[in-house]
Amino acid sequence: MKSILLIISLSTIAMCCSNDYQCSYGNKCVKSPYSMQGTCMEVVNEYGMKDYSYTPSSESMNIKTKGDCDYDTDCAIGFKCSNKYKVCIKR
Repeated sequence: MKSILLIISLSTIAMCCSNDYQCSYGNKCVKSPYSMQGTCMEVVNEYGMKDYSYTPSSESMNIKTKGDCDYDTDCAIGFKCSNKYKVCIKR
């Protein structure tokens, strides 16, 4: 099975970011395609459990040109494709 990066938003208080290094440990800066600013979100595995192995990526400083998903069917069960960020988020 292909490894999929899944994320869920942390809370109602969303932290604005421009790269992973501005987010808390275990979180990723998720940007909409062609956007320089994003939101810090918690990284989880395909079962919705927090993924503590995620480390910040220097690639997060770049502008994202493509999403990870287009439809809910591109995501694992229990997740949906965010129309804004084009990533799988927990329902």
